[in-house]
This record gives sequence, C-alpha cells and structure tokens, in this order.
Amino acid sequence: MTLQERLKTLKIDPLLKMSLNDEISKSWQRNNRIKLFLREEINKILREIYEPLGMWKQNPKSEKKDIGVIINNEWSPLMQADTNYSCHTIIANRCNKFLVNLYRVKGIEEIIIDNEIFSYKNQIIFNINDTESETIEKIKKFLKIVKYKKNDIFLIGSPMYHELIELFNKTMGIGDKAQKFYEENINDFFDDIVNYVSTKGRGDYNDRKEGIDLWLNHQSKKTTHQIKSICNIEEHDDYYFLDVSVSQTSKCNYYVFVCIGKRIVIFENNKSKIEIKNNGVYFPKKLLYKEKIYDR
Repeated sequence: MTLQERLKTLKIDPLLKMSLNDEISKSWQRNNRIKLFLREEINKILREIYEPLGMWKQNPKSEKKDIGVIINNEWSPLMQADTNYSCHTIIANRCNKFLVNLYRVKGIEEIIIDNEIFSYKNQIIFNINDTESETIEKIKKFLKIVKYKKNDIFLIGSPMYHELIELFNKTMGIGDKAQKFYEENINDFFDDIVNYVSTKGRGDYNDRKEGIDLWLNHQSKKTTHQIKSICNIEEHDDYYFLDVSVSQTSKCNYYVFVCIGKRIVIFENNKSKIEIKNNGVYFPKKLLYKEKIYDR
C-alpha cells in the first residue's frame, strides 16, 4: 500500500471537531464590537477578490457612498457574508476541515499561513463562554485561513460560492415573507397610517446601515420598524425572551417579530431596558406595544 493510500484510510475524522455552531455565531451579532470587526474583515477579503475583477463598485441602489460586490449591476448576495451567522458557522467549520484534510489526504501536519502555524491537532474551537477578547483573537486566526482560501470560498463559480449564495437567498426569502406578512396586517397595529415606505430589497442602504425595514407616516408622526422572522418567542412573568439577533445600533422605533401566518409581536425600542445577552434578547413586558395571533 502506498503512502497516499495509507493516508486516505487513516481514521482521524473524529479529530474534526465542530469549531462553531449557530448558537455561538448568532451571539456574535448581538455584540457590536465583534459584529463590526467581523463585518469589516470579511468585506476586506471580498474586496481583495473582486476589486481586481472590476466588480467592487458603487451600490446601484444607494445614492450614498456604498461600495461592494456588484454582479450584473446588482448588489451581490455575497454582501450578506459579513453578518450572516450561518455563513460564519459554515466557513469556520470548513477551515478546520481543511486542516484535517491536509493531513488525511496529503500527510501535512502543519501549515504556516501569515506567520502563524496551523494544524489539525490544534483546531480553532469557539465556546459560548469565550470572552469578547478571546472570541476576536480566535476570529482573527480563522480569518487567516479564510483569506488564504478566499477564492475557494467566495470567488464566483467555486462550489462553496454556490453553497453560500443558496444560503443567502434562502435567508433573504424568509425575511421577505415575514415583511410581506407584516405589511398585509399592519393596520391591525396602527389605525392612523397615511402611507409607508419599505426597503428596496437586497442592498438597501438604510436597511443595512440603520437596521430599518419600514418607514411609516402616521397622521401626526413618523415611525420606523425593524422586522425579524422568528417563531420561538418565550413569555415569562416579567419579560419575553427571543433567541434572535437584533441590531444594537438600529434607529428603529419598533422591533417587529413575525411568525409567518401565525403571530406578530411588536416591542418599543428602548436600548436602556432591552437586555442583549449571548443566548438571546430579553424584552421587558412594559416594552410590549401590541401582539396578535392569527392561527387560532
């Protein structure tokens, strides 16, 4: 048996650990420092790939300076890679798989990337109890592998590119359905609406930068709304708990949570009273504006 044949039969797959799960990656989106750091670094990597191809351009849906990947004059779904927590889970675990496969297929125990030694023996494992600083240091490390393998991950036409685009389109579709359901039933919550404006879909600058999906003009005021699709809303004595990520910097007046076809729950946005923790978001009951169940 040749060396290559022996390497392929090595039973080391149990060494491939789950480096990241959605529970942890979702918690990153609740921490503004981690979220903004990850967003900036991933966008740097996307720029490295697409600027030389002439595809790093001004967002055609925004009059403000807003640069990103433009394909066929459209804001690319790739621009969701900076904040999509499931994308981060997939990529981090793929990085560890890359290290294991280097050994399993090629017999390479260590590889040096950007002056750092990587090995399947020392995989990058994230824990829910990691401190903010520990998390950022680990993210810096796995991003070195992402940068090294960037074309295999993000370049248009690569197998993983198509996997990620499918994920982004699915996520976007769920969000669109939640927003549509809310718009169809919005008069159940406000009886003084004159008109409203909604986001323009993928690439909308105000949605991405301000965390707003709807702008309502009432008879005597204006309000803004951020909409999230979620069905697991736990009600406790003094608060509601939601395993969801919300923008800490959103300028919305209301957070709207939609269980499509079943329930809509709306909370007032008061940052001093909302608790955003690693495991989810806690809304005091006094912030409940209104809720309605539709599937009785």
